Amino acid sequence: MEEKQVYISFDKQEYRNTKARLLECQINLVSLQKKASHLKAVRSNKRRYLSQLRKSFSSTRLILSRLESKMPEAGLPKHLKVKMPHKEKVHKLREDKKIKEKKHEEIVSDLDRELMDIQERLNRLNSK
Repeated sequence: MEEKQVYISFDKQEYRNTKARLLECQINLVSLQKKASHLKAVRSNKRRYLSQLRKSFSSTRLILSRLESKMPEAGLPKHLKVKMPHKEKVHKLREDKKIKEKKHEEIVSDLDRELMDIQERLNRLNSK
């Protein structure tokens, strides 16, 4: 299939207005992309926090059940004391968190650079 190019002539003021609207639309799109990436990061943090909360609750339940099983029963002498079991260690995924934060920062910084470039072009267009 053969491509054909069509050239259209615009009035200078109409060209500026159209170009300004186009750049404003680009700014809005970049801003929306930035907000979307921020919301993705918030959603991932929410999932991570919920997972940590579930682990903490299960760990607490386990500790409470161990305490209940170790509690002295009625009739045992008072000098008999039972030591509390050690808390189970909760695994932290700090490296994964740092990697996710770096990726989010890279996406946001790229979007910020693109946003500043578009705004600069818009300012140059308006200053003409």
